[in-house]
Parts: sequence; C-alpha cells; structure tokens
Amino acid sequence: IAFMVGMATLMQTKVDFDYQGRSTMSVQTIFNGFMVLAMLTSGWLHEAFTVQPVVIGGGLVIVMGGVICFLMFARVFRLPSQSRMHVQEQKL
Repeated sequence: IAFMVGMATLMQTKVDFDYQGRSTMSVQTIFNGFMVLAMLTSGWLHEAFTVQPVVIGGGLVIVMGGVICFLMFARVFRLPSQSRMHVQEQKL
C-alpha cells in the first residue's frame, strides 16, 4: 500500500494531466508483470530450496532494488532547487 500511495502522489504531482492515465497504466502493467514473474520464479525455486531461502532471497532483491533507486536519484535530491531548474532546462 505504501508503494502505491507514494507512486500515485508522484504521478499526480510530476506528470502532466494529459499523460497521467498512460503513465499510470504503464506502471501498473510493469508492476503486475513482475508480480507474475515473481510468482512463477518462487514456485520454481521452492522445488529446489525450502521456503525460508526463497523468502530471504526475495527480500534481498527488494532491498537491492531500493538501494539502486536511491543511488540513481541521490544526485537529484542533493541538488538545490536552482540547480534542478538548470538541469531541467538543459534536458529541454
């Protein structure tokens, strides 16, 4: 639930109104696709291992994904607001 609330807040504040539906559906499709992939993979892994290593491995993958996202966006969060505007102008 926390993921969805945060994602919905970001979508409504950062995405133009004209593109909110498209971007939300893209995120939902990717989210559901990875959920199905995780279910299939965990079922296969359960055949090779017990439940505990599979759950621990899933948790580690989630933590690593969070660290990677933090590292990717840490530069943006550290920039002062004026620098952000300058970076956005350069992208245009």
